Amino acid sequence: MSKVFQGILEYCTMDWCLPIFPISLMDYINNNQWKQLLAEEFNKPYIKQIEYKITNHLIDLDIIYPPLNLIFHALNVTPLETTRAVIVAQDPYPGGQATGDAFSVHMADPVSRSLDNIFKLFQMIIPGFQIPNHGCLDPWASNGVLLLNSILTVTAGKPMSHKTYGWQELTNAIIRIISEKCNGVVFILFGSIAKQKEGLIDKNKHTIYTFPHPSPRSMSSFLKGPLVPYPIDAPISQINWTLPIPNPFLS
Repeated sequence: MSKVFQGILEYCTMDWCLPIFPISLMDYINNNQWKQLLAEEFNKPYIKQIEYKITNHLIDLDIIYPPLNLIFHALNVTPLETTRAVIVAQDPYPGGQATGDAFSVHMADPVSRSLDNIFKLFQMIIPGFQIPNHGCLDPWASNGVLLLNSILTVTAGKPMSHKTYGWQELTNAIIRIISEKCNGVVFILFGSIAKQKEGLIDKNKHTIYTFPHPSPRSMSSFLKGPLVPYPIDAPISQINWTLPIPNPFLS
């Protein structure tokens, strides 16, 4: 057995990477409703191109975030019928914190600077919001907040490295499905890439909030501005934004 092939086998037995080459992205969507809604989309040529590129990364022993089994975690934990809000971000954290839910981190990881800025923003604009002592957003996802990155994968240490892979075409399709099939959803778009999806949302049915990207460079001056809290009856204020520490035995 060659050293290269042996390395691939060892790489692919890691807990966070168990692909069968070539990978099939649809295999990682566990929610049957989303699987059915996206079945036509997954037959399009651009999906095959994404699969080819991700497979090549794995063969080259590149580390991809989030792990393959978490790429569609946002869809798997937030079914369409429970979706009340959608937070749209840019791409996953490139340093290992990525969970498959935009901006969320594992309970053991420190709150990222971007997520910390989101908490500060919400404290200023949403009546009663209290900043939690952790950055695990699982309770939001369980309560109908879809945490969607525009680009669903990234190479370790290389932000925006997968921006040309075709992911945005898929996440555009997800946004269109939500806009068409749901009513009264609160869309929160962070940053210029997320704002590109604004035109896909029916403004007669849904509410859209746009903010700068929450990175310190983009958000710092915005947070210093005159921000007025939204009314208690505003759509964004009606979402349950509390973040208790998740019980691992109930997940």
